Amino acid sequence: MHSRHRSLRSARPQPGRLALHAVVAVLALLGSLAVAAPANAVVDASASVAAAAPAAVDTAVDSGIVKAAAVVGFNPENIISDSLFYDGNAMTASEIQSFLDAKIGSCRNGKCLNVLNVSVSSRDAWVSQTTGNLVCSALQGGTMRVSELIYRIQVACGVSAKVILVTLQKEQGLTTSDAPSDWNLQAAMGASCPDTAPCDPAYSGVGPQIVQGVRQIKIYKAGRFAMQPGVNYIGYNPNSACGGTNLNIQNYATAALYNYTPYQPNAAALAAGWGLGDGCSSYGNRNFYNYYTSWFGPTTTDAGSLYSVNGDIYLVTAGARYHVTLADWPDYRRAFGEPIGVSQSTLFNSTSDGGAATRYVLNPSTSVVAYLNGGSLHRFATCSLVSAWGGSCSASLTRVGPEVFAQLGTGAEMTSYARLTSGGLIHRISGSSLIPYANAAALKADGRPTAPYAAVMTAAAASTYTIERVQFAPGALVRAAGDERVYLPVDGGRLLYVPSFGVVADLGLSSSVTVVSASSLGSWSKAGTLSPAVSCGGKTYFGASGKLVPLSAEAGLTVSGLGAGVCGVLTLGTGAAANAFVQVSGQPEIYLLQNDQARHIGSMAKLVELAGSSKPRVLTVAADTLAVYPKGAAILDVAPGALVRAAGDERVYLPVDGGRLLYVPSFGVVADLGLSSSVTVVSASSLGSWSKAGTLSPAVSCGGKTYFGASGKLVPLSAEAGLTVSGLGAGVCGVLTLGTGAAANAFVQVSGQPEIYLLQNDQARHIGSMAKLVELAGSSKPRVLTVAADTLAVYPKGAAILDVAPGALVRAAGDERVYLPVDGGRLLYVPSFGVVADLGLSSSVTVVSASSLGSWSKAGTLSPAVSCGGKTYFGASGKLVPLSAEAGLTVSGLGATVCQKTVREDGTSSRTFVRADGQEEIYLLQDGRARHVTSMGRLIEIARTPTPSVLTVTSGTLATIPAGAAVN
Repeated sequence: MHSRHRSLRSARPQPGRLALHAVVAVLALLGSLAVAAPANAVVDASASVAAAAPAAVDTAVDSGIVKAAAVVGFNPENIISDSLFYDGNAMTASEIQSFLDAKIGSCRNGKCLNVLNVSVSSRDAWVSQTTGNLVCSALQGGTMRVSELIYRIQVACGVSAKVILVTLQKEQGLTTSDAPSDWNLQAAMGASCPDTAPCDPAYSGVGPQIVQGVRQIKIYKAGRFAMQPGVNYIGYNPNSACGGTNLNIQNYATAALYNYTPYQPNAAALAAGWGLGDGCSSYGNRNFYNYYTSWFGPTTTDAGSLYSVNGDIYLVTAGARYHVTLADWPDYRRAFGEPIGVSQSTLFNSTSDGGAATRYVLNPSTSVVAYLNGGSLHRFATCSLVSAWGGSCSASLTRVGPEVFAQLGTGAEMTSYARLTSGGLIHRISGSSLIPYANAAALKADGRPTAPYAAVMTAAAASTYTIERVQFAPGALVRAAGDERVYLPVDGGRLLYVPSFGVVADLGLSSSVTVVSASSLGSWSKAGTLSPAVSCGGKTYFGASGKLVPLSAEAGLTVSGLGAGVCGVLTLGTGAAANAFVQVSGQPEIYLLQNDQARHIGSMAKLVELAGSSKPRVLTVAADTLAVYPKGAAILDVAPGALVRAAGDERVYLPVDGGRLLYVPSFGVVADLGLSSSVTVVSASSLGSWSKAGTLSPAVSCGGKTYFGASGKLVPLSAEAGLTVSGLGAGVCGVLTLGTGAAANAFVQVSGQPEIYLLQNDQARHIGSMAKLVELAGSSKPRVLTVAADTLAVYPKGAAILDVAPGALVRAAGDERVYLPVDGGRLLYVPSFGVVADLGLSSSVTVVSASSLGSWSKAGTLSPAVSCGGKTYFGASGKLVPLSAEAGLTVSGLGATVCQKTVREDGTSSRTFVRADGQEEIYLLQDGRARHVTSMGRLIEIARTPTPSVLTVTSGTLATIPAGAAVN
């Protein structure tokens, strides 16, 4: 095809080539690229070039150039590689169809390549008569879509479908046209369309044009027809006056393009990009390059480029291909850009297998080993550093050509600092560990460079290291992203929760907070809340107004251990340790911080007293710092042991240690304890901060011992008394008179009254006789304490202590009912003396006063079934025999005292049989009834023994058990 020199289409004067008018070519170009050009950009096709001289050419160039981006990368000696040009598997039929659909869109006349069906006849294989080489294999004809025909001819002739699509576009603009003309379609590939005659009708139409055009392209190589690789003169234009150059054509593909379009673009054509050059410009091969690179990428497998084969990515360099792994793909993509899709045969036939690509690259010409990171290369100074980064100078290096080093450039030199992700924390390589740093301040605090170059280490390399805890600058506050809780990192990998910035300010720390990932804090352990009281170097301090003041251990405050790192950035005060008296700036209230509570001091006098100095040290703190401590009991301006009441409230209390108030039930108790009955009236608010802790008891504890208050002093009390005890604390105990001697029970009497009581289990039990008192006290001179009537009244009256032996029967004078007294002040009614005899108790009855017996509680009827020591027995013939569970009898609890007077047998019983003394009938005790066993055979059967055990009881005992159904 011969193209006029001023048009944008190809120029070929050989027979069988199409000459296109400039207007047609421009319209095709504009349709495919939507490049706007001025109307005068298309030069009159009839313009004569016969007389064109260099000066005239320059003039034409000056007036005809369309400003556009220059063509980049065009090599006239190697326009496209053989592997890409002759790739018979470049595209599938569906890929070709999708490409056409995308480029054309909706067809406006039904003749577009994406909707057109074409018919071609089948053709046999074509072999060159000159060389004997196969030009094209057999082609199966028929009616088919254009995409299917392009695919079949691609496979048959081994010419890439991409080359065919580009040729259809540069010749007639058909690849993008949504309304092609009949004339465009008839000369689709420009095949057999000479400039001097009409197109050969035998090849008219899209189908024949594609078949003939591709066969023509292939014959140049297969038949060694026309121009071949090597040095050839290629002109710029059909006008020989425009000149040309000798080109060392490097492959068959480039030679085929020059055979098809025998002109190279001059400098003006290349500078014009897609536009018009000058009067000597030609555009066919330029446009082939432009279309191909804009649609399919580079036309050669260039060194230093990435290529994609069926999803696998390869780096091509120094004649080899290196497979890029998924892990390294992001860095290679950043360095080399998007991969170019090629067929496997295209890439593998033009390169050797270099193995897997790595991030460790070697320039063989300089022996420089570098690391690929961030789109550039970073030199390793030593092989030991390469090893530290997971590589090896003796293996696993990707050998690249100098062009890769030149292309990517050299970044900062590699260091022993790394990141695990882009933009992540800097880690220092230390032996087998990676030590992460939160920020530049942390690096500086550790004596490291604050901004070292830190490339991203591969996951494989990082996995060989132990990642230590993130390092923070001492005293820096931190929080995890997405979490508002703030912490202070301290020695030992501990995090102290920061309750408020007021505490931070009082300690003298910065309130700036470093935000890190949650995983960065994951290796640190939560170690409680940061306290205003801290320890540094074995001493305790309190933070106030930005410095640490020595604190007395007696303060009893929770202390946070900070460690040497944080302590090193704080201001440690000197002087004697003292209690923490604090007040908030601008507020009058002063508090004593004691036992993790803030106790308000009601007066200056009390402050001076507590501080032991006329000039007490009062620390100014933030309100947030004071708020750390819950309000405790206010410190009242009263002496220890003094009684108080709130104004307007008649209830009197005794303040004791721990901020507790004990309600005073009577002044008699106060007097017996040895306290003053004087009452100080205080404000309700002062007393409101104290907790009500029950009622003041005459029994109290001091220094771990129990005492009873009587006649103004404390007498040691036995723990067996079972009395409720009030803990007074050291303050009150210190003003009381503590008696000495052995602890004993509390036998008391009210002054001027004869009755003596034993205080036992919070009850007052009247002792009926001196003999019983002596017995109970275990002494002929029992200790009897004189107490106020109010003190005795604290204890409700319990059962009187009767002057009878344990297990003895009693009745009240004038009442014939007999009872058995048992533990707990209970009386069990005796239904018969037979039951008593069977239980082994004495039938003797002691008559006592009705008043003595009246203090005991009636607790039901004495049963022959009794419990002792947690076991159930049945009384028979004066002893207690284990009772079967199935008996189901009501059981009387006797208590330890009475049980001690009984005789008990060991063992168990599955069934209990009884009979009355002197009678033959035998009964089974079952489900609370006595069931008559009617025969000896039946007895043996149900007892499951030929010698069943039968208990003999009194008739009175048997009478207490209701009769049940007979056992026949």
